[in-house]
Amino acid sequence: MSLESSGAISIGGSVTDRSINVELGRSATAQTSLNESDLRDLAGVASGAISLSAFHGKSAVVIIDQQTITVGNRPLSARKHGIWGYVVNLIGSINDGTCNFKSGASYPRIQWLENRFGVTSQDAITIEVAGIQTNSGWTTVNIAGTIYSRTNATFQTNSSKNWTRWRYINVPNPLGTTVNAIKTVTFT
Repeated sequence: MSLESSGAISIGGSVTDRSINVELGRSATAQTSLNESDLRDLAGVASGAISLSAFHGKSAVVIIDQQTITVGNRPLSARKHGIWGYVVNLIGSINDGTCNFKSGASYPRIQWLENRFGVTSQDAITIEVAGIQTNSGWTTVNIAGTIYSRTNATFQTNSSKNWTRWRYINVPNPLGTTVNAIKTVTFT
């Protein structure tokens, strides 16, 4: 989120786009001072006078990686929407395809699988990174406007296939079914 680009801004309060405390992930009633380093960092004012107008349009969310995917479709017994990035049967695409929070490892797959083997509870989003990685480096992922927390994903690694995977089971399709649609995936 970000604070509104104009109008009233307050330190406290519970209005998402108007409260500095809420933007910083604090409670609406937290004791806060304009001179705190967290507030100065958010406003981009290192020293000297600071006013509430310095917070217009500011966001506490730090984007650590952003990918643009072109949706592909691989109609099999299990329909797959998203990208299928292995060399064989390359469907869809990803730009730039390197994972900033995992030292530039590639994303072989960001996909949504529908009705896998006829079991609707297996509808899933899969985010896969090459190599054996740790379950860290990001907090949330925004896939085409739907936000998922890393802590809600099933995490697994596979040393024989050399991948790390986060999977969200039994979720609706955030990518849509339109082949060649452009979607954004943002990690914070």
